[in-house]
Amino acid sequence: MNRYKVLVIVITLSVLAGALSACRNRVHAEGQVEGKFTFMSMPTDGAVSSIIQTGAFVKKGQLLYHFCPKLAKSCHSVYAPHEGKVYNVYVKDGQPLKSGAVTLAFLPRYELFVVFYLDREKQEKLHLNDIVNVYTQDTRPIKAMISYISYRPSQLPVSLSNMTQMKEAYYRIEATPLIQRKVKFRHLAPGKTVEVDFNL
Repeated sequence: MNRYKVLVIVITLSVLAGALSACRNRVHAEGQVEGKFTFMSMPTDGAVSSIIQTGAFVKKGQLLYHFCPKLAKSCHSVYAPHEGKVYNVYVKDGQPLKSGAVTLAFLPRYELFVVFYLDREKQEKLHLNDIVNVYTQDTRPIKAMISYISYRPSQLPVSLSNMTQMKEAYYRIEATPLIQRKVKFRHLAPGKTVEVDFNL
């Protein structure tokens, strides 16, 4: 065996060793998408008209509905505070409403985040602004940045309580998707289960 063959073998073994090391340091966790909703409500008694439909994607400043105060001669327009999605509409056009009644739930486009849980050993090795991969069944991996790390143990939500690989203490981690174009906004719906992985 000449020295060139020996060199090729050494390089190959080094690459394999690096790949095996990366696999050992790869962490996989099950997570869930959550969102910070904005709830629109009635400032006084009255009714609404031309209210937008549930599921609509809107731009900032787009009309959501007209608010018509009781006994008033004119109505006022209510516009979307941010770009996002109308998640639920709770009222109908012309329905009499009391002051404070919630009209709709609005999810701003940049208020989506992924929540997952790690044991203490892994949590201590993760840092704010670290990048993780988020997987759904519908899209390619979505990059997300760690935006919150809890230093107190949390109780797992019921939807993730079957995570048998976890230990006794669980620490809540939040990651914000870096790119939230409309197609990804559609796939990262609150309540949806996702897979998260990253290297320690």
